[in-house]
Amino acid sequence: MTRPARLILSALLLSSFALATGEAFAQGNSSGEKPALPKGIVLSDTVHDALDAIGATRLTGVFSYVGEKYLDIAFANLLMADHRALKRFVKFSSKRLKRNGSVSLWEKKVMLLVVGMNDQQRLAPGAKRLSSRMMGSVSDLALAPASSGRVR
Repeated sequence: MTRPARLILSALLLSSFALATGEAFAQGNSSGEKPALPKGIVLSDTVHDALDAIGATRLTGVFSYVGEKYLDIAFANLLMADHRALKRFVKFSSKRLKRNGSVSLWEKKVMLLVVGMNDQQRLAPGAKRLSSRMMGSVSDLALAPASSGRVR
């Protein structure tokens, strides 16, 4: 992973950790005591498969500390910073689409986020614009049918 990608991932994880502890503190902790550290969540099979597809299984532990509702955003940020990983993820999702006729709902959300991030006027530090060819592949997957169940 490139240095800018590591920096972006570190910043994202720190901000999600701060957000999680801030939410825990705001929810009924009026006594002023420090909130307990958030515990890691169990990642879904889809996230494990996606990390395996891009060759980043070493990040499984890191992603377990990202809040569940922010996993798709964190993964999309990683893909925008590391286009080789994006290429692998697109290949993985395309194979799944051919085999099953659909992608997982989570994959579709990630693809839609990547399309949206690429269309922003200013990109996050370390992120690069997608080539038109890659943007076409990502857009096709973002518009593909999605299934909410486990897709093999």
